[in-house]
Amino acid sequence: MSRTSEADALRAVTRCLEARGFDLHAQGFGEALGDLAEPFGIEPSSPLLVTGNTRALWPAFVTARQRGEVGPPDPLDAYTEAAHEAALRAAGATARPLWAHRGTPVLPIQRVAERLGLCHVGPAGLAVHPVYGPWFGLRALLVFPPGLHGGAPLPTAPAPTAAPAPSAPLPGAGPCAGCAAPCRAAFDHARRATERLDKQGIAATWRLWVAARDACPVGREHRYSAAQLAHHYGAAEDG
Repeated sequence: MSRTSEADALRAVTRCLEARGFDLHAQGFGEALGDLAEPFGIEPSSPLLVTGNTRALWPAFVTARQRGEVGPPDPLDAYTEAAHEAALRAAGATARPLWAHRGTPVLPIQRVAERLGLCHVGPAGLAVHPVYGPWFGLRALLVFPPGLHGGAPLPTAPAPTAAPAPSAPLPGAGPCAGCAAPCRAAFDHARRATERLDKQGIAATWRLWVAARDACPVGREHRYSAAQLAHHYGAAEDG
């Protein structure tokens, strides 16, 4: 496959993902991950694409669920995997997906995204984007074969907003620089009120966990809808 066709394939992957609501991504190579790469067998020269979504995911996901394309017990996880696999097939691209929602060892997706420049991990452990603040989700890391582009930068599809996701590590403390960190107190309050840090425990106190996101001053205009929040925090009937 020529470099041009490879670039076209990768652009097609990101376009397909954006059409399904996964509108955030950042690229890089395995070497950027440092010590995070070895447990997953990621070679320094492997091209990487970390993927995520803003609230743009919700309408696409709801439509897929209404059509019966995904269902319980974990419809969003099923939708995520199907969308990424379909995007790779449509683009004729080969990649090994590492999922944020499952796998052994667990993928430290926040740290991966931080090292690839998509976000910064803030003082309360929230991933914070310079535009969307904490109002986004991280879904997968696509690991492409080493040498795909001979070390050349991977192509990046047009950003869905006027403020694109960065493709280089954020400097310093990123969007959290100079912030009084009100998220930390809200996070500590949620943690003290939650008896068990599992799906059921967090669902019981989910509004307190949402308050930790609400405390962040960045990206408030991109806040999830009530239905999307309830689903992500396990308060919706199908979890």
